[in-house]
Amino acid sequence: MSIDYTKVDAANRQAFYKTLLTFWDQRWGRDFQQELLEWRYARRAPEETLVALSRSRCIGLIDTFLRSCRVGGQQVLVREPCHWYCPPGNRGVGMRLMKWLISQKEPLLGVGLPKAAIAPRLNWKHLLDTHDVTLPITA
Repeated sequence: MSIDYTKVDAANRQAFYKTLLTFWDQRWGRDFQQELLEWRYARRAPEETLVALSRSRCIGLIDTFLRSCRVGGQQVLVREPCHWYCPPGNRGVGMRLMKWLISQKEPLLGVGLPKAAIAPRLNWKHLLDTHDVTLPITA
C-alpha cells in the first residue's frame, strides 16, 4: 500500500473531512457541519493540517496550530499538534505521520502528550509542567 504524506489542500480536503467526521462522530445538521468545517479548516493556512493518503482515501491526520511562544527571551513560532487520528486498521500510520511532521524541522510543542507512551518513543523532551486553570463565573 503506497502512502503519501502531505498537507490538506483543495484536492484532498473532502477525503480529509470524511475521515475527520468519523473521528468526531457528531450528529450535526449538514449546513452547520459544512460551515464548521469551512471555518475550522478551509479558511486557515493550508500548512496547518497534515494527512496520510492511500490512493485518494485519508487514512490518518494531524491538525496543528501555529503559535508564537517566548523561548529563551525570543519570540519563536512553534507548531502544536492537536487532533491526531487514524481509523482502526491504520494505527501505525499515525506514528509515521507524526514522524513526518517532526522531520519538517519546525519547532514543535506538545501539550498533554502521554509521557509514558508517545513522548519517549518520539524523542520529545519534557520542558515544564502545565496546569489547568479555571475562572469560576457565577450568575
